Amino acid sequence: MKNYLQMNQSCRLPFLIVFVVLTFSLNITVSAQETIRSEIPAININDDTRHAEDIILGYTEKLNHLSEPEGGVSLLIYKDNYVIVYYPAYMKRAGTYGMYLDDAMMSRLWSLLTSVDTLAFDEEAIRRHIQALNRAKAEQSASLSRSGDGATTVIEVYPNRYQSVGFGSGDVDEMKQIAWHGLKWDANAYPDIQELQNLAMIQQVLYEIMQHVGLEHLE
Repeated sequence: MKNYLQMNQSCRLPFLIVFVVLTFSLNITVSAQETIRSEIPAININDDTRHAEDIILGYTEKLNHLSEPEGGVSLLIYKDNYVIVYYPAYMKRAGTYGMYLDDAMMSRLWSLLTSVDTLAFDEEAIRRHIQALNRAKAEQSASLSRSGDGATTVIEVYPNRYQSVGFGSGDVDEMKQIAWHGLKWDANAYPDIQELQNLAMIQQVLYEIMQHVGLEHLE
């Protein structure tokens, strides 16, 4: 009887180990499949017609060299082509602004946002590419030179909410998120990396929008 109990316990031990391993693996899988959370700060406006589920693009600049809790400028674009731009309190143009984008501007921007270079943007792969270029050219000082560009650009696009391109699962809430530190410097330093050139063009169009004379002060 004693030998039987010992054998039974020894058989159960491997099963428990396998069970724990499978449970842990399942938790990792579920965690990896969680929806990407937005990093774009909320822009508060007194407009009941504006809803988060209608946003097709979010943009912000995180100024790493500043201790400002508000970060940098932010922008939201909605399905009806309405854009909201927010300048934090420490900036000269502090406040919230809005306007409707014309079809030509929206078409130009949407083409860039839904290009292969944007939707297939792989941050780690591009960093490895840059590291390989640096090694080949012996540009070990490149990372030090970037310290002058302290902004992290964050772009979040919802490709299936506006003229759907069937991105990912095709769900309307499917989001492509890109974050890149020192975009301006890297785009200039690596002109042959098309993904960075595309990202820089998107940023340039958004800069044009954020400085547009048609923006009306909302708050």
